[in-house]
Parts: sequence; structure tokens; C-alpha cells
Amino acid sequence: MLQDKDDEAIIKQYNNEIKYLTELKQKNIPNIINIIDSGEEQIIRKNKNNGKPEIKKYIVLEYAKNRQLFDFIVYSGKGLGENYSKAIFYKIVKTIQSIHDVGICHKDIKLENILLDKNYNPKIADFGLASNNSSKLENYFGSVPYIPPEIIANVPYDGFKADAFSFDITLISLTFWVPGFTKASKEWEFYKAIIDG
Repeated sequence: MLQDKDDEAIIKQYNNEIKYLTELKQKNIPNIINIIDSGEEQIIRKNKNNGKPEIKKYIVLEYAKNRQLFDFIVYSGKGLGENYSKAIFYKIVKTIQSIHDVGICHKDIKLENILLDKNYNPKIADFGLASNNSSKLENYFGSVPYIPPEIIANVPYDGFKADAFSFDITLISLTFWVPGFTKASKEWEFYKAIIDG
């Protein structure tokens, strides 16, 4: 039964990825990873458990030659500093604003989900957890170092505000290579600084 739930979550993320990337592509929002193709195909190999041919789903995305922004920061061993971060930050924040303007929240903004193309332009990727926004979202996903306290507290939250919090952590990591929270807590000075602006 647990396997079925895992499979169901994977299928939901796959469908979300296709749905939101396709919708954002149609709206010509820049700095989003481009979806090229998607679908499913039956393959020759049979499933070990039931002997039926397996169906494999696939998504073909734009190639991000310079990998994840996370890798770029790790290899440098330091943050990009304020000047370089501003250039990347501006493009990312405009893209997130455009995503929010059409009513979509990403819900998993982090360095690992910002890819760099051949010209080092940032591309926001991984819309598997995305949804239409609400002030009462109750699906508690994300990467712990980047998620806000209301998600950790398991209370309804606003997706746009959660994205803004995650993006703040991403910006701090990008600029200074300070990792995100082990777990966001109102007692942390770092958290208080973000809340106080």
C-alpha cells in the first residue's frame, strides 16, 4: 500500500510538472525551463511483479548546460556577493512575480531548482509541487532548509508568502553561501531578520 501512495505522489508531480510548465510556456514567461516534449510509452521489459509491459512516462526539458545554481555556488566555495547576486536575483524575482501574477505558486524554490543555461541565465525548474495559490493551502511539501515555519507547524498557509520566504533563504545562500535553516524557527536570529525585512 505504501508503494501505491509513493507511485501516486510521483504521478501527481509528473502531471503537475507538465501542466504548469506548459501553461507558463504558453504565457511566454521568461527564465522558466522550457518543456520540449512529454508523454508515455510502453516498453518491452515486463514488470517483475505482475508480468505486464511497463508504461514509462517521460518529460524532455531544455538542456541547462551550466547545471544547478547550487552546484555553481558549491564549486566556488563561497557566495556570489552582492553585485553578481543582484543580476541573477533580478531575473529570478521577475520570473517568480510573473508566475504569481498568473495565480501559480511554485512551493519548492531553492538553489537546486534554479538551473543555468549556456549563458548563465537562471531558469526556474521543478514544478512538481506547484499549485494554484490559496491562502489556505494544506499540502506540506518542500525542502526543510527553505520552508517557512507555518508549513513546519502544519497550519494552512499562503503559497505566495511561502514562495517569498523560500526565495529569501535562496537569496541569502546565493549571496553569502549561508545554508538555509536546519528547521525554520521563530527563535532563530536569521528568521527574525527575514520577518523584520
